[in-house]
Amino acid sequence: MLFRSDNFFLNKYSGAGSLGIFYIATTFAGIFSFIKEAFLSSFTPYYYNLNKQGELNNKTSLVVLDVLYLIGFFAIGISMLNSEVISVLSSNKELVEARRFIPLLVGGLLMIFVSQLVNISIMLQTELVRFFVVITIISLIVNVLGDYWLIPRYGLMGLTVVKVIAYSAQLFVSLLINLRLSKERRMPVLRMWIAALVIFSRSEEHTSEL
Repeated sequence: MLFRSDNFFLNKYSGAGSLGIFYIATTFAGIFSFIKEAFLSSFTPYYYNLNKQGELNNKTSLVVLDVLYLIGFFAIGISMLNSEVISVLSSNKELVEARRFIPLLVGGLLMIFVSQLVNISIMLQTELVRFFVVITIISLIVNVLGDYWLIPRYGLMGLTVVKVIAYSAQLFVSLLINLRLSKERRMPVLRMWIAALVIFSRSEEHTSEL
């Protein structure tokens, strides 16, 4: 649904050429998505096992932050290297423009990763799982309204910013729900938020340099 909305507004206001550029940008951002999902699939059963054994503690919070920092390393690396890779693979100047949008898209996916980490702890408290529907609906509304408002004015950059805003909104709601968890199950949300913002700012620096 989100990608259909993105493609519809982008094709309508910026043309098919922008769709090609966006496809390349999302493909490179997808490399980071693959990495984060691999980490998430390994970390989730580890976290559940700790909860089952009653061993969720401050040490667990440090492990969560370590995972976030490691994923942040990959985010910064992809943001730094994408320009060189695209320049080698394509001589089409228009397609090379995709490099401007990749750091922001990767930064947005980083926000999704933090949200997914927080959601692991939320799923341990079954009465809060229903709020996942709220998270999805809010992200959808923000994305569609952002497409309608920003793409006609700023084109592909507007779409990229919309993705970051929608992902950040999803993270913000997850953090609010996390506050309703019992103390031992809460994620270190403040430190996670600060870490994510620092990593995102480092990734975004490469957008301004291009």
